[in-house]
Amino acid sequence: MLDKAEAFSGSKIESLSGAVVKEHNEHEVTKLIKEGLAKLGIAEDALENMVNSAVEKKVIAAWVLGQTLAATEWLANALHMGYRNSVSQVKKWVKENKEGKK
Repeated sequence: MLDKAEAFSGSKIESLSGAVVKEHNEHEVTKLIKEGLAKLGIAEDALENMVNSAVEKKVIAAWVLGQTLAATEWLANALHMGYRNSVSQVKKWVKENKEGKK
């Protein structure tokens, strides 16, 4: 039986290397950011001129975080939000706003 199990070890898991997964995730996040910007009527090049903590950026970040495993630093750079802490704090911001605390 072990010899049959050994036949399954190998290529499948190795083909999904970290770099491939990361590239796929970044592609998906980029696609979602563009979709979010379109829904909000914001041009992609306008992100640079908006303040780091703009509500629109927070909304898009929260939406992307809810659908992907986006790295906070990468998402902060993509949305021009400054430090990754800006993205990390988005979940708390969303929770507080949903509950009407702010």
